[in-house]
Amino acid sequence: MRKLLFFVFILSFMSSIGYGRKLCMIQDLKIADIPASRIKGVLIVPWDWLEDETLPIYGTATDAVNMIELSFDGGKSWVSLEASDVWSYNWKVEDINELQLKIRAKCGDKIVPYRRRSYRIKIVRETSKEIIKNKLKLIETYYQLKNSTAIMKLFSQMLRSPLYRNYRDLWIQIRNDLQWGEGIQLHFYVDQILRDENIYIVKTHWDLTYLGLLEPKEGYTEFHFDAADGWKIVDIREEKVFGIIEEPKPDLFIIAEEISGSWGYDVVITVPVHNGGRIAARKVEVNVSCNDGYCSKTSSIFLKVVPIKGLSIGVITLNMCGGYPVYCNINVDPKNRISELNEDNNFASVEIH
Repeated sequence: MRKLLFFVFILSFMSSIGYGRKLCMIQDLKIADIPASRIKGVLIVPWDWLEDETLPIYGTATDAVNMIELSFDGGKSWVSLEASDVWSYNWKVEDINELQLKIRAKCGDKIVPYRRRSYRIKIVRETSKEIIKNKLKLIETYYQLKNSTAIMKLFSQMLRSPLYRNYRDLWIQIRNDLQWGEGIQLHFYVDQILRDENIYIVKTHWDLTYLGLLEPKEGYTEFHFDAADGWKIVDIREEKVFGIIEEPKPDLFIIAEEISGSWGYDVVITVPVHNGGRIAARKVEVNVSCNDGYCSKTSSIFLKVVPIKGLSIGVITLNMCGGYPVYCNINVDPKNRISELNEDNNFASVEIH
């Protein structure tokens, strides 16, 4: 309570001596509706921001300001206009498409620069919708080229998203995609674009294919583009599009009808082991367990490699007790040492006559 009374007293005192009226400053500045306080780097101005081919610049100033001066060449020359609480200026776009804007306030002989900085502005012939579509097209191209560095330059370092915790988290997931995905084809389709001051909310749907993927992956993602930060993506919502490419895995399988064997005291079993995955499997264990009614025997061998879209043949000999017939269970990778696309097709049961 004491603190509140103290602040009220200070404000009343400042008002009584005319402090607020004597303050000489530009309070606010917007360039084509973009708050200058949020501009990072070069402000890229699309053609649809212009009004009759002029760039609108406006703001507010304190009562003490009697003149606003603007420079479009970094301070070499100045344009003056009478100040008011709300002021504006429309800069005519001619052949020049790049400018360096400085603004300052004059209160008699006193000059006060706004934020003591200049704003680099580049006017392009593209519309805001075309800029956004081109950014998404770059993501598609860089994904296909596996250029993670170029992709990440399209995202803000201040990325905050419910789908990706931060910039580094997104970078890791994109890097993994590019490591595991072969023949990547990613396509975005813009459904809707909404603007909230300097943020463009872009609703898209997309599809993604790569080698070994039986059906395209599809989804809907909302991107937030920050026009004040070089049109970088600052947020991603709805559904993940990055970090969804599966790590290539082998898919070992055996077919009961292909397994053959000869009956006798020595049972010789031939097992063709297939690999339908996208990576070769190495040191693959094949386990055979047989029962002839008198005794049970188990044995294993290791196949050096089962190639992609190929097979290797394992031959196992078991010395049985002479019963007839012989029932055998064959299990490939029985300890699940190898991570596969499908673990359910590694087992078969056969009867040896």
